Amino acid sequence: MKRVIAKILLWAYIRLIRSWTSPLVATIMLWRVKPNKGVWDEYKYLHASEFEKRLRLVKYSGDPMGGLADYTIRGPEYFWADGIPNIDCDDFAYMWFLWAKKNCDEAWLVVIMDGLKVESSHYFTVVKMRDNYHLCNYNMDRTEFRSLDDAISLFSQRSLVSRGIYKEPVILVDKHWKQKKEKEV
Repeated sequence: MKRVIAKILLWAYIRLIRSWTSPLVATIMLWRVKPNKGVWDEYKYLHASEFEKRLRLVKYSGDPMGGLADYTIRGPEYFWADGIPNIDCDDFAYMWFLWAKKNCDEAWLVVIMDGLKVESSHYFTVVKMRDNYHLCNYNMDRTEFRSLDDAISLFSQRSLVSRGIYKEPVILVDKHWKQKKEKEV
C-alpha cells in the first residue's frame, strides 16, 4: 500500500504540481539570462564522452529553497548560458535526453524517489544505443545494461547520489522518445 501511495505522490508532484510550477519559476529565475544560442548546435552531435566533457563545464548548484522552487531550464541554449542561477539533476538529465534524441535509438527521462520521501526525488536519463542501455546520471555510466529496468536498478545497488542507495525505489518515466524506423516514417 505504501508503494502505491508513493507512486501516486510522485505522479501528482511531477504531473500536477511541477508541470506548472517549473515553467513559472524558470521564467522568474531566467528572465535576465541571455541564452547561448550557438552552443547547442555545436554540441548536440558530439560523441557521448565529448558531450559529457561539455556537461562537466557547468557546475551543479541545486535549485533555490532546497528544491521547493525547482525548475528545469527552458531549452538547451540555457544550460551553458552565462549567469544561469541554478543547474541540478533535472537539467543534466534533460540535456542527456535532448542529446539522445540526436544520437541514440531510444531515451527515457526518469524520476526516482525513495519510498515516500519526496525530498529524495532525483532525475536521470536512460538511453538505448545499439541494443544496450546506458544510465546517464550527470555522467554516462559505461556499463552496458540489458534493459531499462536493469539500468534503473543501479540506484538500489549502489550510491549514485548524495542521498545514498534507494531502498524503496519508486519510478516514474517523465518522458520517452523512440527513433522511428524507416518503415514507420
